[in-house]
Amino acid sequence: MSCLYSNCDMREDALRYELKALELNRQILSSDHINIANRLRNIGLDYEEMNNLSEALRYFSESLSIYQANYGPEHEMVKRGEADIAILKEKQFSLSYHKEENNSSNKASPTVVSSRACIIL
Repeated sequence: MSCLYSNCDMREDALRYELKALELNRQILSSDHINIANRLRNIGLDYEEMNNLSEALRYFSESLSIYQANYGPEHEMVKRGEADIAILKEKQFSLSYHKEENNSSNKASPTVVSSRACIIL
């Protein structure tokens, strides 16, 4: 459902759905369950799309920890989680650089858009 909202550019609705689903998953699944990691990653993607990069980083980091605990360092989801964090940190750096640059020239900051897909559960 949240992926549908995300694809329809309804990020806040997608985020609300994912947060509620995460809450329910945490009530019935172990804390290191893959479905929780997937939810955390999807929430991170939602926050990233909303340009709340610090919250996105928090959720990406938590999902990566679960992926690493379950799969080990060479698994696709671990690599994807590491890439999510690297991309996010690059965006944070880019935005801070552009912000400094724009402060001197009074231009608007660029909008950062992600093209990565959420995980459908």
